Amino acid sequence: MRILVWLREDLRVIDHPAFTQACHDGRVICGYIDKENKTSAKDFWLNQHVGDLQTTLKEEGIELIAKTGKAVEVLKAWVKAYEIDAVYFNRMYLKDEQEKESAVLHALEQLGVGVKVFHGDVLTEPGAVTTNKGEPYKVFTPYYKAWRQVNPFPPFKKPKHCEGIPIQRETDAFKRTKTPDWFAKLLASFEPGESAALQRLEQFIDQSLDHYSIGRDRPDLEDTTRLSVYLAVGAISPRTITSRLDEALQSGRVDQTETAEEIEQLKRQLCWRDFSYQQVYQQPQAETQALRREFDQFPWQDKGKAFQRWKEGRTGYPFVDAGMRELYQTGYMHNRVRMVAASFLVKHLMIDWRDGQKYFETTLLDHDRANNTLGWQWVMGSGFDASPFFRIFNPTTQAEKFDPEGVYIKRYLPELEQLDPPELFKPFETKTSVLKQASIVLDEDYPGAIVDHKKARARALSAYQDIKGGE
Repeated sequence: MRILVWLREDLRVIDHPAFTQACHDGRVICGYIDKENKTSAKDFWLNQHVGDLQTTLKEEGIELIAKTGKAVEVLKAWVKAYEIDAVYFNRMYLKDEQEKESAVLHALEQLGVGVKVFHGDVLTEPGAVTTNKGEPYKVFTPYYKAWRQVNPFPPFKKPKHCEGIPIQRETDAFKRTKTPDWFAKLLASFEPGESAALQRLEQFIDQSLDHYSIGRDRPDLEDTTRLSVYLAVGAISPRTITSRLDEALQSGRVDQTETAEEIEQLKRQLCWRDFSYQQVYQQPQAETQALRREFDQFPWQDKGKAFQRWKEGRTGYPFVDAGMRELYQTGYMHNRVRMVAASFLVKHLMIDWRDGQKYFETTLLDHDRANNTLGWQWVMGSGFDASPFFRIFNPTTQAEKFDPEGVYIKRYLPELEQLDPPELFKPFETKTSVLKQASIVLDEDYPGAIVDHKKARARALSAYQDIKGGE
């Protein structure tokens, strides 16, 4: 049997259900439908991984073909050109992807082509974890408790043998897109490919796992997994991550007493990822509307120059600015800083969370639509399970707590290098004489505060009370 494996955001060979089964069932060719107009960091990041996977597959005698266009038309053309008997692919769970899959399924069945669909890149599929009444959970903690009782199937190993189908048309060969200069600099921070993802996982287990619960909140320590950039394109699967963590614990590679709870903390983050997919699967409008509908009445301010200053890391609050500069320079932002920067946009500046959501979609290598959506709704307080709106992060105290020596801030704000804590965290309140000694002139070398924290907090809480009164 001649099988086409349709690749999307699952660019790997280890723990790829569709690819593994295809290798078992017949001769294989892999196909990737490329995006014609690439505008986001993730668009180019995906292409880097497609190129890496093409090389990996080629070494195994498997071709990876690529073409731009609509999924149904491209797949039909490939089916005809390569005399394909069946198309295999792993599921995706957002509404438009499901609609695309349904259209593909119908079109291929009309051609008499078999289709097999497999478990996608989540530990538990949407709908697999429900309440006793069979309803989806809306609150994370009970979902997590129920999720822990579900045993995900183990990851698929790399197929030992796979017979390929040769390329018949040179036009189908994947060709790497020319990398723009703005994106090329991001590659200095992350190496693309499945091998890089697996190497990063092993490095994390050896160097950071035993203090993950502390490191995950400390941007100055660089102790997070940094696997999100690989999960986002499917260069590694969540099943592979949890399996390797369990193996490390069971084999004695890591200390059981010290590390068991750390592993559980990391699994909890992967559970949140599953939870995000369930929420957006059940409530597809969450990508554009507040789940708590009263928040759609929130009196957003005009974006104006404030939004631009936030994007450029020029708010005058160093912890926020360091995060936005990290994002611009690397295509990544530490999760703790990500929460603070997002909160600052929607609560201090009162700019619509959807504007921030779109900006993250454009700039993040690890952009994940479900995670990004639920993250912004959590920060705003508009999700079913979210941080209360009245919990407004103070960027200064957040810096004091999570970057106590100012290492992270100075890494991305070199203009503040000669300023030390506590002044480093609030230059807008620092004496001119101290700033002068640090070679800083406010609003020339570094901007003054775009808003006053106490006044901005009071304004946001007042707006919140107004919409609560209109419920």
